[in-house]
Amino acid sequence: MSLPSAWQRDLLRASYERFAKDHPKLKIMLCTYFGGQGENFDAVMDLPVAGMHLDGTRCGSEVAQVTDRLTDEQVLSIGIIHGRNVWKTDLQVADSRLKPTLSKLGADRLIVAPSCSLLHVPVSLKTRRSWLPNSRIGSLSLT
Repeated sequence: MSLPSAWQRDLLRASYERFAKDHPKLKIMLCTYFGGQGENFDAVMDLPVAGMHLDGTRCGSEVAQVTDRLTDEQVLSIGIIHGRNVWKTDLQVADSRLKPTLSKLGADRLIVAPSCSLLHVPVSLKTRRSWLPNSRIGSLSLT
């Protein structure tokens, strides 16, 4: 059984307010990945957190909205490096997508990150070559 939306918002807010009250030095970063905040946008943006992390590969359209709603003390982490396939990230495109946010927030408040956990990324190119042998990066020298 799902709780009504208003209850969900109230409980979410109460939980984060309790964290903030009980641990005032704790800097909470609210992370969302594999999509945007959708109908929870307003509720999430009003939480007492030090910052937000967005999956910039899947909800890039939400970045500007979030940037506009951040307080002057909050930071924004944008997952612009595709966490499921870091090797295919076009760094020039990623750079161009970050520029508007960088110019609005400044370097002190913008964090560049992968879109999600890198748990499944191979540790070395040697390992990577075994499962993606025809990729461009396999021939690069990273030393």
